[in-house]
Amino acid sequence: MEQKIHIDTTTSRPIAQITSNIIKVIPRENILLQLAQELPANTVYRSFSQWKKVEYSLRALFMSTSDARYRPIAIGNARTVAVDGMIRGKAAPKWMAQFFPGLNLTTYRYR
Repeated sequence: MEQKIHIDTTTSRPIAQITSNIIKVIPRENILLQLAQELPANTVYRSFSQWKKVEYSLRALFMSTSDARYRPIAIGNARTVAVDGMIRGKAAPKWMAQFFPGLNLTTYRYR
């Protein structure tokens, strides 16, 4: 894992840019908890990698350190690659699921 933080205070609204790379991590219990936050209903069996580059308002980051209820908004992009897993998701449109509730969720296996 590699993470870099760059803080720019030269603008009128200072920002913190965070770049992180997680490459070919085997999902153990602690990693699965982190994955569940970002990819709910997803179980990874082999490895996953993630590349992320986001910016936060520096003011918002400071606020979140003093009050855990405050969640700063991230602006940026991320790419996640999971190898061999399973995800739960909707299997039918809403209008059909109201008549057949059992079709609402299903499990999809991917490799």
